[in-house]
Amino acid sequence: MSSSVGRCGLAAELAALYALWCVFSSLTDTLNKRILLQFPFPVTLTVFHFAMSALAGHLALVRLKQLFTKAGDGSGSGSSKQRSGKGVGRDMLLVSACQAAGFLLTNMSFGRVAVPFTHTVKACAPVFSLFLARLLLGNRYSWLVYASLVPMVSGVGIVAASELSFDKLGLVLALGSNVCFAMRSIVSKRVMASSGIDNARLYFAMVKTALAMVFPIWLATDLRQLMDRPDVIERLGVGDDPSSSVLVLLCVCGLCHYAYNQISIMVLARVLPLTHEVLNTTRRVVLITVTTIVFGLVPSWQNIAGTATVFLGVALYIWAKQRQRQSSSAAVAVKPKQH
Repeated sequence: MSSSVGRCGLAAELAALYALWCVFSSLTDTLNKRILLQFPFPVTLTVFHFAMSALAGHLALVRLKQLFTKAGDGSGSGSSKQRSGKGVGRDMLLVSACQAAGFLLTNMSFGRVAVPFTHTVKACAPVFSLFLARLLLGNRYSWLVYASLVPMVSGVGIVAASELSFDKLGLVLALGSNVCFAMRSIVSKRVMASSGIDNARLYFAMVKTALAMVFPIWLATDLRQLMDRPDVIERLGVGDDPSSSVLVLLCVCGLCHYAYNQISIMVLARVLPLTHEVLNTTRRVVLITVTTIVFGLVPSWQNIAGTATVFLGVALYIWAKQRQRQSSSAAVAVKPKQH
């Protein structure tokens, strides 16, 4: 009885986290596009994403440390340094660089094309994850897994051909972000395995370092342009209606960005990586639906067909990987013992 109650509790917790993940993702991307329409400076937007995430992450860690201290548990202070070293430091820099470049490219893509188009392209992220894992880790996959990539790539081609707001650079930027996030996923797993760092501290370390990496780019690009645009700077101010202030929107968007990324890591800590991929795919469907409605977009039948083809490919990819994993487990189980 107690075990079934426990399972129900975990399922309810996961459902709540997934709902919050979708809500904060939708809020972030809706605000991203709204801000970029009024204030076309994607580097500034990225700086606020990381700055607000670093602030919120710091406050969250301070609160966790206080809770651990009250409970008499020392795990809240420095346990993540158990197995640190130069290799972990290099990996952390690489993870942070991928974090910085991935979101910078995504925000630049949002500034050039419709949000649903960017997310449709980002849905084919498994293509890049697969080839990077094969190249860097030597992972081998069945022909079914490789075959599932065909509808993903074909679907993106159909969407690109029928997209009214299509922009070549916007497509390239979205594809580039896929490469960055695929690399981040591979290296972050290695960091967590080798250092013992928990997900909250890993994300906090990533955004702090990513902020330090993006800030000089902001100084050299957006700040220079803003100094010559006093009319744009005026939009940052808080007037009679704070909700229309770009500065307020940037801060709120940054907090939503932190929330959805932290929740994503929390979900990953509770489920298998394959389950996380399934949930992330359905999240993108929610995002595409929400942003299409919010911005009053009317997709063509070709656009709908292309998007559906991409997600069909993702579903086949997840199924093929699960089948390969089951086949590998069965082969290990029947392998005769060596005497």
